[in-house]
Amino acid sequence: MKVQVFLPLTVVVSVALVGLMKIRKKEHDMEDRRNKFEDIKLRVTYDVLREYESEKARMQNLLEKTKSEHSAMEEETNKVGMNEKKAKGEVDICQGEQKSARDKLATVETELNSQQAASDKEKASWKAEEESLKVQLAARSSVCAFVKTESSQAASQLCGSKVKVEEPKAEA
Repeated sequence: MKVQVFLPLTVVVSVALVGLMKIRKKEHDMEDRRNKFEDIKLRVTYDVLREYESEKARMQNLLEKTKSEHSAMEEETNKVGMNEKKAKGEVDICQGEQKSARDKLATVETELNSQQAASDKEKASWKAEEESLKVQLAARSSVCAFVKTESSQAASQLCGSKVKVEEPKAEA
């Protein structure tokens, strides 16, 4: 009885072992595939990580460059602001000087206009006096009525070529 039980038991155990081996083989293959997938996933993750790190380094360099440019621009802005304040002060000074120069010019123009008006007035009075003197010169002098024709030639010239001679009145 030992063989009859031992042989089938050996066959059953062998079949069970073969079945177990096939199940284990499937599990092993699945585990290998999972390990390969995890390995590929890990390599891709490392590649992406390296890419992100290189991008981070590039951005860090760009940030440093931008910061240095920003500080340079800020310094330039400060310089321009100082120059603007200086120029504004100079413009204010210049405008003040222009205002005082305009005031002086207005004063001088006013004085000139008043001088010209006085000069024009005086000129007009001189012309009027000249005209009156011309009229007086053109008119026959009342002295000429008393100048005798026999008197000096200068006196007769002053009174004109025809001198009106008054005849002496006869005394009664």
